[in-house]
Amino acid sequence: YEIVHHRFCGFIIFYYLYSLKPTKEISMTKVTIVKAYRNNVTLRQLELSEIVSAIQNEAYRALCKELRDVYPLAEVRQKYDAMDGLLHFLTKGMPKVCFSSQMENRNKKRVMKAYNGLVLLEVNNLASFDEAEAVRKGASQIPHTLLAFVGASGRSVKIVCRGELFDGGLPDSDDDICRFHTNLYEKARVAYNMQLGVTIEKLEPTLDRDCYVSSDPNLFYNPAAQAFYTDCSEVNKAVRPVTLYAEKQDRLMPGMDNSHAMNLIYEYCLSKAYDDVVGITEEEGRT
Repeated sequence: YEIVHHRFCGFIIFYYLYSLKPTKEISMTKVTIVKAYRNNVTLRQLELSEIVSAIQNEAYRALCKELRDVYPLAEVRQKYDAMDGLLHFLTKGMPKVCFSSQMENRNKKRVMKAYNGLVLLEVNNLASFDEAEAVRKGASQIPHTLLAFVGASGRSVKIVCRGELFDGGLPDSDDDICRFHTNLYEKARVAYNMQLGVTIEKLEPTLDRDCYVSSDPNLFYNPAAQAFYTDCSEVNKAVRPVTLYAEKQDRLMPGMDNSHAMNLIYEYCLSKAYDDVVGITEEEGRT
């Protein structure tokens, strides 16, 4: 009995540790910090957990506070040309983060070093910080949300999800990665549009797309988030509506020929008419 008990306990411990493996791998995923320094752009790799900690612990609180204080005035920037200059001044020292790839500089060009399967969705142009918090809360209730935080302006929400091929893993070749990432973006964008009831701005899902870092002590982070599964086919094939019945467009009712369907509809309408006139006298019927 003791031998069986120890083996069972060992199996449970092994299974538990194995189940933690994806979480560990996700938290150690490398992302890229992009920062402008004088006339150059520096790129630095950080683990995902490190950038999450920086946003949550308000490492960029001062920069974000300045931006959020002035951002409401951005709506009138068309009338005052200086406003764009002010926003540029407030954001020029603010780092950006690229979640999708590890990037490096080669010959003064930004190139992808490795692809990590993460995709960034942006809910922009929100009316207030309170609305942004509400959207973030909604995103936190979706099992595919890996990370959700209020953006640097206080008027947006950034959502990060992860993807995998149907048979697991990520594509290898550059062409396959580009198609996979486009499909992943579209699947995630359509899903969150439906779930959140807001418009996820459709941006070009490039592998070097980034966003400003932020300050959000109440961000949502779930390393065990579910992945979106897709493939490397063209986006119009990978993301398409599902037709449940092939005969749906040709028949009045699915699974039934039209004559049977018409008979059923007639009987229903006749029965409904009888029910409606029960208890009505002939004199009342004339009126």
